[in-house]
Amino acid sequence: MTPTKCPDCGPRLPAPPGHCPFPYCKAQSHIVDERPQKRERGVVVPPTRTSSTSDAPRGGGFNWIWSAIILAIVAVSVWPALRLLPKSGALSPFASWDGKTALECSGNDELSFEDKTVTLSGTAVIASGNCHLKLLRCAITADTAIEAGGNARVTVEGGAITGNKLSVDATGNAHVEIRGATLTGKTKRGGNARINH
Repeated sequence: MTPTKCPDCGPRLPAPPGHCPFPYCKAQSHIVDERPQKRERGVVVPPTRTSSTSDAPRGGGFNWIWSAIILAIVAVSVWPALRLLPKSGALSPFASWDGKTALECSGNDELSFEDKTVTLSGTAVIASGNCHLKLLRCAITADTAIEAGGNARVTVEGGAITGNKLSVDATGNAHVEIRGATLTGKTKRGGNARINH
């Protein structure tokens, strides 16, 4: 209540708003309540919350650790296959040579195969362009075992290369190097090609 002063007798008395009799002098005065009016009760609409870092679910660090572990497992699993990719970034269809068809190495491919035993009619290995091919401990038998042209580089380490017609046919600027492998059959060289054995 707001203390109110009687206009007649002067005492300050608590009085509610409206016409109120003063108990001392029986006078009446119109009392105006100047207090801020209280808002009626109603449905309170909560303010809209904005997202913040404090609202983020806890355990983010834990989830990050699991993500790192999963990525590491995937990387270890995929790495052996990535080693077979040529440096040019293109996947060679012969990156996993099954020995049932001729091996073709071209463009900027860099391929390496080991411990393969291959017997084919026609030509077994065809290297062209800027291909770099390495054959380790492979046994290859074909009418023409290795055909190299362009700027191809073919290195044979160990194993055996057998050509029923030609063991190595090199042309252009191709370079075929035989290291510790058995070479059976004639070789043929044209242009600036080199065959070292």
